[in-house]
Amino acid sequence: MKNNVKIATFLICCFILITSCIKEDPKVDALITAPSSLIADATTTSLQFSLTTTREWKITTSTDWIASIDPSSSDNAVSNQTIEVTVSANTGDLRTGTITITSVDKTHEIMVSQAAAAPAVVLGQVFLMKATVVKESDGFNMLSDPGFEDYPNEDIGYFTPWWCADSFYTTENPHSGKRACGLDLNNISSNLGFQTLAAKPHTEYVITAYFKSNQDTGAPDTYLGIRKGSDRSVLKDVNKAPNFSTTWSRESVEFNTENQSLIEAFAFAFQKEGYVVYWDDVKVTRKDDKQDTYTLKNIVKVGSVFDELNGLTSSDGCIGWISGEGKTFLAFGECIGVGDAKTSYNALALSNNNNFQKDIASSLIKKDIVLPTAEGSCVPTAGVSVGNRQYIHYMESTDKAFAEPLWTVTKSGIAYSDDGGNNWKVTDVEWGPQDNFAQVALLKEDDYVYMYGTTAGRKIEEGEQYIKLARVPLEEMTTKSSWKYWNGNDWVDGVENGVYIVYGGTIGEISVTKDSVSGRYLMVYKSEKRNAVVVRDAANPQGDWSGEKLVYTETGEILSVPSIIGLSNNNELYFLISSAWGN
Repeated sequence: MKNNVKIATFLICCFILITSCIKEDPKVDALITAPSSLIADATTTSLQFSLTTTREWKITTSTDWIASIDPSSSDNAVSNQTIEVTVSANTGDLRTGTITITSVDKTHEIMVSQAAAAPAVVLGQVFLMKATVVKESDGFNMLSDPGFEDYPNEDIGYFTPWWCADSFYTTENPHSGKRACGLDLNNISSNLGFQTLAAKPHTEYVITAYFKSNQDTGAPDTYLGIRKGSDRSVLKDVNKAPNFSTTWSRESVEFNTENQSLIEAFAFAFQKEGYVVYWDDVKVTRKDDKQDTYTLKNIVKVGSVFDELNGLTSSDGCIGWISGEGKTFLAFGECIGVGDAKTSYNALALSNNNNFQKDIASSLIKKDIVLPTAEGSCVPTAGVSVGNRQYIHYMESTDKAFAEPLWTVTKSGIAYSDDGGNNWKVTDVEWGPQDNFAQVALLKEDDYVYMYGTTAGRKIEEGEQYIKLARVPLEEMTTKSSWKYWNGNDWVDGVENGVYIVYGGTIGEISVTKDSVSGRYLMVYKSEKRNAVVVRDAANPQGDWSGEKLVYTETGEILSVPSIIGLSNNNELYFLISSAWGN
């Protein structure tokens, strides 16, 4: 009997030891997923949003015109719980308030804005912006925020592109910059950090990072590596702990992506009492890649498009492109005219010059865009000129609300005009709501038009957003069979055969151009998750694309729809940006 007890005790101890050594993704102690803003018309009295948490939660507000929140708390986790917010009608000026969601030690704030009661409400401005294209010194990197520097006032949480559980930022002796990331190995939920990115299948890459420990010897096994995006199984990892000390060491792992177009760069450390492992300056590139990388700096507002655009006061977005006649077309999404109480129409404006160094709005004339559709509203998402013909890509939506980040589409497609935008013809080149081309960027390059596409919305209810790439010969844009899709190695038929070339978590409307000075391709979009306009760059239209670099962070404005319209000869880039509440 005693021998049986000893054997049972021994087996239990072995089981505990084995299970403690299995590498598992940690469980997040507390996670809050909710919108960053809610917008209401002056007469709106009820708003709704979706809430997901992994632990108990409660919602509070000190805003007096927010009458009630239902439900306002729960002792349990929730998934896509509908929260109803009751507000009073607004009889005065534009007002804003705050709702705070708390779950254990995490908080998330939602800004609630309600339009003024004045008859000519300015719900949205479109600004002409100028930026300088600047080469960065750290070299090309496919990861976003590789040094954990982008959000100095935030613990690792919602805004960062890194998923690091309950890891922490530290300002003590980072490898570079002001911060590094720490994996506290006293806490089992803090031993993994990773970031998802897109890469070319069957290609050689290398991941590098700098590591150190809080003790000179005995660091626990710590793996640097890559996981498959398809199932999160390990593609390749190497234990780097034997090299660790209290000084930084550069570690690297070479890998082949095999058949994966989405991968995860990660560091994983086993739990060990009294130890902390730090990592910093993580990079993923092609093997032996020495290409330069560029970003946008010195952002300034040139002026407002609406300053001299008679009859139009607000728009949910604006796209721009240069025609072949030395003119600039601006196509507006859902618009509000003088005296209108709600959104009413799309609009087209035309500038007779491309002098972006002065306010482009000075010579604009509004024209209605009439697109016959089966149902809902038609919103232009991109435009391009081929000869004397103007093309726009449009999306058809039945539930798109002004300045809201969520909507769905029934279809998207191509329309064209041969008379300067006065009349438009809808073609049979269309994409379905699941084809990943609901909203796009159009880039004319050599003998092709390239189309970068993503799903509808500036974020989605569940899952994440990615970018696919298509192209078509210049003269064949209205021929559906001529459109080909990038599969990671070649251009092929069938939208379903295209692979993701960019992962962004949240990707709104996209704009892409080529900088003639550096030869780099620049992609700009608003990241709802990161609360900022971001830029990526690449050596060719297909990528590899760099990680996101912060360009313009929201400071009270609700930004959307950055649209590049031109580059000057001295590396100045001009783009439009929509601000939901003006400035």
